[in-house]
Amino acid sequence: VLGIILITQVSNEFSYRTHRQNIIDGLDRAQFINAKWYNAIILSLFAGLIHIIFTLLFAVMGDGGTFSDIVASLKYSFYFALDAFMWLSVALLLALWLKRSGVAITLFIVYGHIVENLLGYFLKRMTGLEIGEYLPLSIVDGLCPNIFLSFLSSGGRPSCPIAVAIACVHLIAFYLLSVRVIKRIDLK
Repeated sequence: VLGIILITQVSNEFSYRTHRQNIIDGLDRAQFINAKWYNAIILSLFAGLIHIIFTLLFAVMGDGGTFSDIVASLKYSFYFALDAFMWLSVALLLALWLKRSGVAITLFIVYGHIVENLLGYFLKRMTGLEIGEYLPLSIVDGLCPNIFLSFLSSGGRPSCPIAVAIACVHLIAFYLLSVRVIKRIDLK
């Protein structure tokens, strides 16, 4: 949902030509792209905060657990925020590249739920290695595993520190790609 909100916001800037007006009014392209990335950061921090609130709420309403159990479960709030930020970075890149909300939303959903899984499957079939686990959305989805879908996991996931490092490399690549897209964009 947050990705769809971000795609709609960014693509509306292109549809209504407000990106052009912002740049003409003195906002340079680097400031424009950084503002969009700040939006993605704020949305992912908001998602992490909601996760923390619900974690604490369920801890209080449930058996309570020990303080160390609650602190251990809060680390997943960081992983959840990182997961949300990776999804938002993919959404932002697609919105900047395609400039149309309908196409970008469709491609975002198809890539996130179908294409990356198929790509991981074919990479495994061709190489025999679990390369698909290192794709951008798969690496962060492994940080917060879905207990209902755990039977689908092959168990070849990297450890959390390695997954966070790989996710940061993906995020830097997405940022650099979005800067490149903005620098090549025509302001018409």
